[in-house]
Amino acid sequence: MNKENIHPGNSPDPLAVLEVIRDAPASERELAEILDLHRPQTRQLARLLHRFQALGIIRARGKSFAWADSQRVHLGIIRQRRRKSIFFVPSDRDLNWSAKVDSEQTGGAFDSDLVLASVRTVNSSLREARIEMVLKRGQVKIVGRLHLAYRLAFVESLDEKFPFDIDVTPGEQLSDGAIVTVAIDTYPSPHHHPSGTIIEQLGNFSSDPGLDIEIIIRKHDLPHQFPPEVMAELESLSDGVNIDAQRLDLRQESIVTIDGETARDFDDAVCVRRLDNGNYELGVHIADVASYVAPGTALDDEARLRGTSVYFPEKAIPMLPEVLSNGLCSLNPGVDRLTVSSIMEIDAKGQVVGYSLNRSVIHSKARMTYTEVNQILSSADPELNQKYDHLIESFQLMRELSQVLIRMRSERGAIDFNLPEAVFHFNDEGQ
Repeated sequence: MNKENIHPGNSPDPLAVLEVIRDAPASERELAEILDLHRPQTRQLARLLHRFQALGIIRARGKSFAWADSQRVHLGIIRQRRRKSIFFVPSDRDLNWSAKVDSEQTGGAFDSDLVLASVRTVNSSLREARIEMVLKRGQVKIVGRLHLAYRLAFVESLDEKFPFDIDVTPGEQLSDGAIVTVAIDTYPSPHHHPSGTIIEQLGNFSSDPGLDIEIIIRKHDLPHQFPPEVMAELESLSDGVNIDAQRLDLRQESIVTIDGETARDFDDAVCVRRLDNGNYELGVHIADVASYVAPGTALDDEARLRGTSVYFPEKAIPMLPEVLSNGLCSLNPGVDRLTVSSIMEIDAKGQVVGYSLNRSVIHSKARMTYTEVNQILSSADPELNQKYDHLIESFQLMRELSQVLIRMRSERGAIDFNLPEAVFHFNDEGQ
C-alpha cells in the first residue's frame, strides 16, 4: 500500500495517530516520540490533530489529546457493490446500521477502505454519510484488460467498483488484450490516473475457456491457494485412519452416502434399521473434521479465513486442502472414516424418543444418488437392484421413515417447496 496516496507529503499516518490516542491520552510531543516523527512531520501533526478536533473525534485535555466518542463522525469501512451503490459500515459492532454514501461524497474512498465518515440521520430507516478522511486503503488488486501502445500501457478495469484506467509499465511476454491482475500503487486523483504493477497474467478470452471464473476469483479476492505453512502441516498426516478405542465402531452397519449426481462433497452419511420394539433407529454420521484440524494451527487459521468452500459450475475452491476435503474427511465408500454420529430412536409418529452423540468410525457401503435410490425403490432398473441387493431393505426403511417424518411436518403446517433447479452443461472446451 502506498501510504503517500492517503496522507501526502511528510504527513504522519492518521490511523497510527488515532490508534495511539484511543489507547491513552497523549500530547503532541508524546505522539511525535511514539511515532518517531521527523521535524517536517511534526509540523503536519499539528494540522492533523486540529482536523481531528474539528471532526469531534478527539478533544484537548490541557496539552494532551484524548479520544472522544463522536456521535457525528465514525470510524468504519466502505462497502461498494456497484458504482453508485456505496455504503459506510461503522467498525463499532454495537452500531447496528449502515449509511448510504453518495458517489460525490466518497472523498476518494473505494471499496474496503477504512475511513472516517460524518453521518446524519435522514429518517428512521435512512442514514447518509460523507467520507471525511481515508485512513487505510483496502482495495489493492484489480482485474482488467491490458492495452499496449507505443511505449505506453494501461489496464482497463473490469471491476465497476474501480472505473479507472490504470497506468502500468509494459513488460515482456505480455500481449495486448490479455486479462491481468494489477496491484494498485497510487490511487486516482483529479489530475492523475491511478498506477499499478501487473502481478499476474490470467489469459485471453479468445483462447482460454473458463477465464471468467478466474476473473471472479480475483475480483472477490477469494483465497484459492494454500500457503506453505498449511501444506507443511499436512505432511504430518498419514494416509490411513487412526482409530482409538474410545470411538464407537459402526463399520459393520449399512451406512451409505446419498447425494445429487453433481455433488462434490461427501461429508454426511445415513443408515436406518428397525428396532425390536418396532421403532426406527436413524443414524446420521458427519465427517469428524476436528480430528484433523486442531485449534491454533495454520490449517485452522486458513479454514477460518476462508469460512466456506466456494462452488462454481465446473470448479470448487475448498475450505480445506484436497487431502482432507476429498480424502480423509470425505466419506468415500469402501474406506474407514472418522465421524461424529447422532443415533436417534424415532417412534411411529416421528417423535425422537431417545438419542446419543458419539465420536465414531464408519465404513460407507456405497456412494448413492437420489436418482439411483428412487430407481431401486421403484424396481425400475433390475441391474441396479441386483447390484445393491444387500441395501434394498435399508432403503425401504429410509422411505418408510421419511414418509412418517413428512406426515408429521405436514401436520405441523410445514410447506413443501418444489422449485426448479438450474443445471449447467459444458462442452470439452469449457463453453
